[in-house]
Amino acid sequence: MNSRAAGRPIAMTWVAIVAAASVNAAVPGGAGVIVQTIPAPLRINGLSVELAQLSGPGLELLLQRTRRQWGKASAAADILQVGGWQVLSRQTETDSEVLQWRGEGGAQRALYSRLDRQQPRSAMPAFVWRLPEACRWQQTLDSLQSQVRTLQGTAQCNGRVASVLRQLRTSLETDKWLLSGDGAHYPLVWRKANVQLQVVLTEARAVSHSATVALVAVQTSDAVQP
Repeated sequence: MNSRAAGRPIAMTWVAIVAAASVNAAVPGGAGVIVQTIPAPLRINGLSVELAQLSGPGLELLLQRTRRQWGKASAAADILQVGGWQVLSRQTETDSEVLQWRGEGGAQRALYSRLDRQQPRSAMPAFVWRLPEACRWQQTLDSLQSQVRTLQGTAQCNGRVASVLRQLRTSLETDKWLLSGDGAHYPLVWRKANVQLQVVLTEARAVSHSATVALVAVQTSDAVQP
């Protein structure tokens, strides 16, 4: 299997796809910056996230100014390299903000997100398949676009990839899910009725000499759930 399919870039790629088609946010701006806003909800662990896509000839100046401002205002401002994106994040007393960008010149694009940590937490739709007993959810994301609901979950599992994958396959086969393709490359894709499930497993660092696995799952369905 493709061992390069790690959880964090997969998660970032999915958020980027959502942001490109869905946004309604008050975002950093300036001369020569185009802000694309489309009202489609994204929730992380039951908390709504505001998203925006930024482009235009003034984007590089905006990025430079934001890096300076965030660096002065927050000791927690960090820049990471994730899945081909440069990611700048900061934490305030009430909000979590992320600005990520890639490309150069006229091809440069940026995504901005803000999460209000003081907002009431809402219930998340449920996954329609069973997580292996050795796994526990760490984070879930929920998005609804054009009557298609997407759930993404990241879980931590005890054991090795082979054993966790064996548990997952047995459970899905018992529940009549059908594996697409040869099952030899990530993401693994299963389908049942109008639901599609994509899964990536990767070895995580050992904790106290115990092996752990990161599991990233994306479930899409055209059945709108409340």
